[in-house]
Amino acid sequence: MFLLATTPTFSSCSDDTEEADVLSILFEKSAVGLNVSGSEQLRIKVILPGKGVSQTDWYDLAANPQGLVWRSGNENAVHVDAQGVVTGIGTGNAPITVTAPNGVYARTSVSVSNDAIFERLKAGLTDEIVYSRGVQLVRNAVMQCFDVDSKGEIYYVQIAGTDAHELHVIRGAANEAPADYMTLRWFGHGTNMAVEEQGNDRYIWIGSNGNKLDDGSYSQNQTVSRVKYEAGKTLDCCAGETFWLEGKRNVHPAVDVASDMLAITASTTGVRDFYVYRLSEALALPESEVSLTVTSGGEDGTQETTGARTVKVRKLDQLKPVGRFTVNTGKTDSEVGYYDFQGFDCTNGIIYFYEGVGNDNDGKKASVAYVTLLDLTGAQAYPRTKVGAIADMQALTTAGITSTGYMEAEGIKMKNGSLWLGFASKSTDDIRRANIFRY
Repeated sequence: MFLLATTPTFSSCSDDTEEADVLSILFEKSAVGLNVSGSEQLRIKVILPGKGVSQTDWYDLAANPQGLVWRSGNENAVHVDAQGVVTGIGTGNAPITVTAPNGVYARTSVSVSNDAIFERLKAGLTDEIVYSRGVQLVRNAVMQCFDVDSKGEIYYVQIAGTDAHELHVIRGAANEAPADYMTLRWFGHGTNMAVEEQGNDRYIWIGSNGNKLDDGSYSQNQTVSRVKYEAGKTLDCCAGETFWLEGKRNVHPAVDVASDMLAITASTTGVRDFYVYRLSEALALPESEVSLTVTSGGEDGTQETTGARTVKVRKLDQLKPVGRFTVNTGKTDSEVGYYDFQGFDCTNGIIYFYEGVGNDNDGKKASVAYVTLLDLTGAQAYPRTKVGAIADMQALTTAGITSTGYMEAEGIKMKNGSLWLGFASKSTDDIRRANIFRY
């Protein structure tokens, strides 16, 4: 099957402008399907004067004698090189156009899915998927979430053990002890975070202005802050640029710079809301002051107080979301949201929803984790899929990850063509360790 070219009409700027001899261009396929990170060589025929389709060989893309130019209509989903090789970057669709110098062009459609990644996700544990294992962080406490930058460095968030008002943002290489960290006091629980790269600088997006609960822990944060990562630094309550959705609690961010998206989740009992905005529009919002009612303090020599806190924020409710939906807590274990929420990511207009629960650290049953893909309306873009690697307790023991099967899901990322999952493990020694799997 061939997809015929379109020949647009152009007005000439000069009487002696010469047009190329290309009459039409034909694609071998009208549609192409790829997996993330998969590639395929597109093939075309170029019709020149005096030759029909049957007389025309496949076009020599390497030599490119007619000077054709390739373009992807969605670089976040599909990249095309100068020789017509398409590569899946992220889930989505892209029109691929090839154009001759005289304006004759042809177009095909390329769609990218996560099928290959999710087949690996369903399968058991292999050495290939273990990116980093058994890392002890700054305190003997659970990893809350993580991100990985373009250099492969891992940024973890960890509650500082008995100092429940503190979060450590920790930087380190895979399979190595932490290199350094910074401390965020009274920010919240640290359920989800994102790393934004600006040259050599890293900016941490994380929930802020947390509230102290009756048990002394911090949660119910009311804002999200964007702070520069600076090893050794301590920040209080919020810092950098702070973003606010009026009336929302348990507010957590995900960022996709390439697609210009800032995703926010906020929750109350039984309901989790998602909002997706243009990142550039959020950063361009003016600052204004709001008054937040916050309970905090009683640590580090401070007094516990409940009262008004004036905060400079950028009001996200001034923007029109490009996506908005709600996920209700599942009523049975076959429904999305039944298990504890363990983080999310937003990549190319798809929300990666992560849920799970560790076992009782007794080796009697496996821990559980699921990944579900949702579009910007909340419809399932890929079915809820169980993580197979943590279901095989014997394989976890053999790999030296945990002898009891305790693997609590903690953080998810979709970037650089890979799906990354975080797990907090422990064994009979009760030492908390951080593990990152890459699919």
